[in-house]
Amino acid sequence: MSTNFRIDGIGLVTAGGEVAYDFRGPLTILDGPVATGKSTMVELIKHGLGGSARFSPVVKDHVTSVRVRLSAGRERFELSRSTFGGAGVVYVRDLRSREDLGAFPVEPTRGQGDETQTVGKLLLTALGLPTDVRASALSSKATSKPSVVTFNDIWSSLYVEQPEIDRSIAHHSDTYREPKRRTVFELFFGITDKDLLALKSSLQDAEQVVLSAESEEATILEFLKSVGAEPRDASLAEQEKVRVQLGRYRARLQSLASEADPADPQTDVLRDLLLTTQDRADDLKRELSSLEKVHEERLGLAAGIRQDLARLKRAQDAGARLADIEFVICPRCTQSLEHRSIPDGHCRLCLQADTDYRVNASDEPYEVIQMRVQQAETEELIAASSGRIEQLRHSLSETEEHAKKLALLVDERSRELVSPRLQEYADVSEAIGMAEERIKALDERLRYWDRAGDISRVVQRARDERNSLKDEVVRRESSVELAKKEVLSALTEEYARTLSNFGVPGVNSVRIDDRTYLPYVNGDRFDKISTGGLRTALVVAYWVTLISVALRDSASNMPACLVLDSPRKSIGAGEALAANLYSQLDILAESYKGRVQIIVADNGVPAEYAKRWQRLSFSYQEPVIRSVKHPGPAEVVTLDRLTSDRNAA
Repeated sequence: MSTNFRIDGIGLVTAGGEVAYDFRGPLTILDGPVATGKSTMVELIKHGLGGSARFSPVVKDHVTSVRVRLSAGRERFELSRSTFGGAGVVYVRDLRSREDLGAFPVEPTRGQGDETQTVGKLLLTALGLPTDVRASALSSKATSKPSVVTFNDIWSSLYVEQPEIDRSIAHHSDTYREPKRRTVFELFFGITDKDLLALKSSLQDAEQVVLSAESEEATILEFLKSVGAEPRDASLAEQEKVRVQLGRYRARLQSLASEADPADPQTDVLRDLLLTTQDRADDLKRELSSLEKVHEERLGLAAGIRQDLARLKRAQDAGARLADIEFVICPRCTQSLEHRSIPDGHCRLCLQADTDYRVNASDEPYEVIQMRVQQAETEELIAASSGRIEQLRHSLSETEEHAKKLALLVDERSRELVSPRLQEYADVSEAIGMAEERIKALDERLRYWDRAGDISRVVQRARDERNSLKDEVVRRESSVELAKKEVLSALTEEYARTLSNFGVPGVNSVRIDDRTYLPYVNGDRFDKISTGGLRTALVVAYWVTLISVALRDSASNMPACLVLDSPRKSIGAGEALAANLYSQLDILAESYKGRVQIIVADNGVPAEYAKRWQRLSFSYQEPVIRSVKHPGPAEVVTLDRLTSDRNAA
């Protein structure tokens, strides 16, 4: 069953005094010629609710603030908002308790994000709708971050604006708004829930993580390819080969030095010390390289454990939150649970004995405890390897410095003796230097290969997480598939009946698409039909269909309010079509009376319907903002013209 939501009245504060209007009954008609302020009134209602409205020049010049009285669920509020300075907040008064609730920001406060209690969250809470749902795109490969569904997105499905009434359904062609429109539809008709939407949002985030990791991996591999780097195994083999050559060069260098000074025991001792020190330095390098790789793997393991703990925490938190929900309707078959006999201490949904979910924060599942133990052990290993790496680096630095000093001493003692072999000595020394540089270059290349390997593992973990979420989304979607089919079937049937009652010509087949929830006529999406008058009828019929089915559907959460601005805008001379349109609105108002509110801003409303319901008539002598003298239709810049000029620019 639809949710109670009603605009009870609006007040406009101007320099010439306040202008106020009350809305009574199920159908209110704002009637009058063009440029008398009808669209301005409904745009100011949107502004008062915290939305971004189009202001006409008369509003900018004369209206200082707006007051909107409304009913939402069981609450009744008065919202007051300035039209210029201070328009970033809405002042709220509880009309039931006569209490001033204070100023609520229109947008979240910077730095606080979703924690800000905005006026939109206040209204969503009053309507019984979630405040932290994120809308994900149809494709999980979308690059944009899922955005939060706000009250403004709800209002876009209740208020059909004048510029959009013959072009779009809740701005469906806007790539930013489209995911939110679909999510609002699903919330309205109970074919999704907060957990499923959260899973879809997480899936989109996970897909972006995969794309980012794959991009980084591709960048590294492309770099290695561009510099002509050999495969990792070939680089390792070459590095080992160069190390062997380096050992031979050093041995030859030692041999040359020995031959030059065979009888100098002190020089021999220094040479032995030099070789031992160099070997020690090589051993330290190999140990350091091996340990650094192990350390990186441990860091990766620790990161994976933290991700798993976070996932389990979210799952545990979700279970605790759902434990307090008292279901009144079965989420699978949508049948009422109110009149069943339920034994004390048993779940009203599955009739099993209740489990106490209200545990202390310290009472963690066994799996979490085991993972925390593993995390602690991993952190200890990381700390140990980190300390050992620092020790090795310090020892390597000291050893290399000691080797340099020994080499200087050996050179000084053997310079005169090695003169006969000086050229060969110089050649071998140069070969040693080139080998050492080559080893350094290969070390750098292998670090890139190691980085590529690390990223590859990150990519695989991200893919596993994404695939797990994708499987869970499919499983959860299958559980609501039956309810979804029933809703779409009812909407398709009602849409066909509404179009027939409207008298729209040439309609052979209709359907509400099961992915986009948009109407298709004769196989074409509604906005592909070229005739503007027919498009207007198709759009209005869609919204009438949604609210009609919502009023009958016990699982619906759709607010029972519909605001139409200028439905005759593009119908033009199609008087029969316009008359049928108002006939259906009349039937809807008559059928549901106190359960629905329809506000129509139009001109030339058929008298037989206008007289049956509340009719607010306006003229150039008595415009909507009657405290401001009307300058005449030729001097007025209408909202429709402002929008056209802006689109043309």
